Amino acid sequence: MTPGASDRLRAATREPHEALEALAFFTDLAAGRVALDAYVSFLRANRVFFRAIEEAAARSPDAAIRAFFPDDARAT
Repeated sequence: MTPGASDRLRAATREPHEALEALAFFTDLAAGRVALDAYVSFLRANRVFFRAIEEAAARSPDAAIRAFFPDDARAT
């Protein structure tokens, strides 16, 4: 079976994800030890990042990229 886009993305980003997951913030987050204000800040930062990615994907001439970020799943 040929891997799909999400499989290829997962494989290509495995090392950076593992490095992030080893950081104290993420181990504390997984253990429920992150203060609410720190978690809210983290979510806000992610929202900025994902909005930029989604907007760029929406403008892509590549239909596969646009399909990976459907309009109904975009951050508001």
